[in-house]
Amino acid sequence: MQTCLKILLTSVLLLIIGCADHEESVSTTVEMQINHYLGTGMAVSPTLTYLVKEGTMSEDAKWMHFYSGIKGFDYEPGYIYKLLVDVKQIPDPPADGSSKKYTLKKILEKEKIAADTEFTVFLKLNGDSFITGDDPENYQLLKQVNVACGALCDELTTKLREENLLIGVFKHGENNSIELLGFN
Repeated sequence: MQTCLKILLTSVLLLIIGCADHEESVSTTVEMQINHYLGTGMAVSPTLTYLVKEGTMSEDAKWMHFYSGIKGFDYEPGYIYKLLVDVKQIPDPPADGSSKKYTLKKILEKEKIAADTEFTVFLKLNGDSFITGDDPENYQLLKQVNVACGALCDELTTKLREENLLIGVFKHGENNSIELLGFN
């Protein structure tokens, strides 16, 4: 009986100590702009990222890579979004993960961009290619976004093979694809 009581008291004490180490995670609300196309970036491996401006950044501010997801947000290319997002600190985040959790509170604006708007995307960076597919007809950005290269397919294939840094100039195409217009 005394052994059971000692085990019970020890368990309760450990539970109290364990819970005392974890503070309540405070959340904040921030305003974010999400760009009309996905960028390419390097995390643990090549990845697609949202391009964002957070808070009260000016319209002239540079778009930054955002490596986290936003729970409840269904991104559609071709639109610039203004969002209200709940940001919560994650206690003891994974080594290769974000220390914050983002949850959509509200879409404040969703503005369609002009069909002929041009944008640039890294296709290869430091020798790492963001283009997947073994046939130019099936090129994609990391198996997620179709790349229509048209008359530039042969040049793209050559540049992917020979260059360490490659930036493509695009516009939005049909069915959420991107259409290659040239190289930067």
